[in-house]
Amino acid sequence: MALPWAEATPASKVDTLATTSIDGVSRNLTQVINDGGEKLLQYLAERGRIFVVPDSDRYSHPLLYADGGSATVAYRRDNFGAGETLSASSEEILTQAKFDVVFRSRNLNFPQDMPLQGNPVSYMDALVMSNAIGMFYELESNFVLGNATADGANPAARAPYESDTDYNVNGMSLLGLLSSGAGLVSGRPSSESFAGVTVSDAAKWAPQLFTTSAPNGSGLIEDTDDALRQLWYGPQESPDLILTGLSVFNKLAELVRETATHNAGMMANLGKEGTIQMGSATIDWHRMLDTKDAEWDFTATTTAEYPYVFLNTKSLRLNVVAAGTISDGGPEAKKNPQIGFLKQMPGVFPHPTSTNLFKRVSMGHGFSLENGRRSFGHMEGITL
Repeated sequence: MALPWAEATPASKVDTLATTSIDGVSRNLTQVINDGGEKLLQYLAERGRIFVVPDSDRYSHPLLYADGGSATVAYRRDNFGAGETLSASSEEILTQAKFDVVFRSRNLNFPQDMPLQGNPVSYMDALVMSNAIGMFYELESNFVLGNATADGANPAARAPYESDTDYNVNGMSLLGLLSSGAGLVSGRPSSESFAGVTVSDAAKWAPQLFTTSAPNGSGLIEDTDDALRQLWYGPQESPDLILTGLSVFNKLAELVRETATHNAGMMANLGKEGTIQMGSATIDWHRMLDTKDAEWDFTATTTAEYPYVFLNTKSLRLNVVAAGTISDGGPEAKKNPQIGFLKQMPGVFPHPTSTNLFKRVSMGHGFSLENGRRSFGHMEGITL
């Protein structure tokens, strides 16, 4: 007789164990993002900019880009004015920015002889959590750099809609958001669309480009302050987050501390906690943006430069497709339904050439913009 702790785990029990763990992790999106330890998704989560949304292949946001084009006539109350007329024509004022949903799948692999004795629930919870963290790490890397491996030496411009020239199945990237179809980089003319909208049709769809006054970063304070003013189009259309690499952030923190003239005790430690506040914008560093590359040299694409990007997270959002949980049942679940982000396929299956079992999960997501791109920008020329 086999010892009980060496007995093979029945597939049905493993399936139940995996299902319960997947449902538990799937309901805790914020914990997954926080445990992942990366910057941008945490920032969006803290500001309520991650939305669980109904399933769809594409999400659209209305873009109001004109005032109607009708002439306005000024007149005295009792005299309309000789020859004055009001326009009767109707103009195009509204379009839709379109963002395709990205679907990702992976197998959760585990030993077929995993014992039920001990504490297998903790193992399965940890396994599912590690896979979820890995999926969101790839999600953030694909947005920040346009690749899944945080390869700062190979950033790519990607657009979110299948008809865009720079479209990629992984969704839009920072380079795409800041340059695709903007006419700022050779080979990405303004006649090309981004999210199905062209700058030629909607001027507010154009992001902005700035050039630093000193490649060594000595003018960053003044340069940043000036750029923030130019990017301001009201409370909703203005940058609130500046992302760069740790090297540039350290240089900026040094400059701010050196120029402090009051409250020196506090200013001496400015930036050591990880952020610097400048006006209404937070300047933060991101480990994935600490590599110089010629792609960040928009004008010439010849000099390896650091990224220094201005983001409006009041416009930028992450949409995560809702996936119903399996293990919640009964009257209580009907009164308080749980919404997860991991969709799981029923059953546990063996790998044909391995002793491992697997359960398949998938998720749908996509970044999108609720306003124009004119409050987004990049400052080129920083080489340190």
